[in-house]
Amino acid sequence: MSEATKPIYHTHISSRHRPFDLKLKEVWQYRDLIVLFTKRSFALTYKQTVLGPAWIFLNPLISSFIYAFVFGGIAGMSTDGVPQMLFYLCSNAIWIFFSTCVTKNASTFTANANVFGKVYFPRLTIPVSNVLASIVQFGVQMIMVLVLLAYYVLTKQVTPHWESWLLLPVVLLHLGMLGLGFGIII
Repeated sequence: MSEATKPIYHTHISSRHRPFDLKLKEVWQYRDLIVLFTKRSFALTYKQTVLGPAWIFLNPLISSFIYAFVFGGIAGMSTDGVPQMLFYLCSNAIWIFFSTCVTKNASTFTANANVFGKVYFPRLTIPVSNVLASIVQFGVQMIMVLVLLAYYVLTKQVTPHWESWLLLPVVLLHLGMLGLGFGIII
């Protein structure tokens, strides 16, 4: 091989790290791996259950029924004019998103220690993929919320502020980053 056709490799190995050196550019280069880990995380979550992916729908739905019965029926707590099922279904979707981000990322380094020891890739890829899998789950749950919201809008029980839906990506970004950070710290 001549000098002109030899591939040029740049490897920089260093032991010095700055406290907040996250190497996000390197994480971006491994985005295909993040997509694969996201698919794996989403598939493994529901693979061992009897009902499979139906748990995405059943978990917030059953929780919302229980909350509506306990807090609305027994305790008599008001939701300020919002129908109880819609109120509790929205809050459950947000809470389940945040809690799954934290719980999945809290055990990510111990659960994937065998993968980390075999090959190099940025360690932040698996926690980011956990957050993305939680976003997919949140998106499916939001379909339920939108169906229920459409029912209440058509029956004129609620008049939503549609412009506030524009804040949903910002809220998801903040909650995802917060869940990612808390999970890694824990």
